[in-house]
Amino acid sequence: MMSVKGKVKGLERLHYAYVTKITVEVGKKEEVVFEIPDKILDEINWSPSLNDRVEIEVSKEAGDTDAWNIVMMGEVYLKKEEEKKVIASMGGLQLSIISEKYYPEFKVGDKVYFKLKRI
Repeated sequence: MMSVKGKVKGLERLHYAYVTKITVEVGKKEEVVFEIPDKILDEINWSPSLNDRVEIEVSKEAGDTDAWNIVMMGEVYLKKEEEKKVIASMGGLQLSIISEKYYPEFKVGDKVYFKLKRI
């Protein structure tokens, strides 16, 4: 399980798809990049800005979801050894974890739960 806190360091609005791509720095040379539909961001009343602080959990079990603003399920479909990058699809939306520490925890085909809350 990956459980980290970090700050938003990149935002890209994908207007053609009504999706926002958010990059969160969670450690030295570690980041989580994910795509969230703008409609979901509106529902939780969050307009992401640079330096916003968030907590992220990525795990193979759903666990307790009540404390989180966003919960999505996906499947790992690619790992890039050189970059220590794990890529999952959450209903077509991308989740990328770039981390030497967490790279070994996930395998292609794993079901994963992505959880996020603002702090």
